[in-house]
Amino acid sequence: MIRGVNKQIIEVNETENEYFEKAILFVRASKSDISTGRLRQQATRILGGMGMAPMSKKKIKIQNLVRMICAAIGGSAITAILMLSFS
Repeated sequence: MIRGVNKQIIEVNETENEYFEKAILFVRASKSDISTGRLRQQATRILGGMGMAPMSKKKIKIQNLVRMICAAIGGSAITAILMLSFS
């Protein structure tokens, strides 16, 4: 049985999730008059609540850079403590 062929759909292609490549959201008929920007904002919010918030590549690069800096600082601190304790 086919229902509601005239539905508004939002398709999210970049979920940044290793298991899911795409998410499809169906907009309620009562909310179809809302702006596209607002619908995208709500789609991001709902996917974020499910652990699927799309992240920009720039944000991922910044997170990786911060992690590497923290690891380098931690490694340097441990090395300094070991060198001071054995000298």
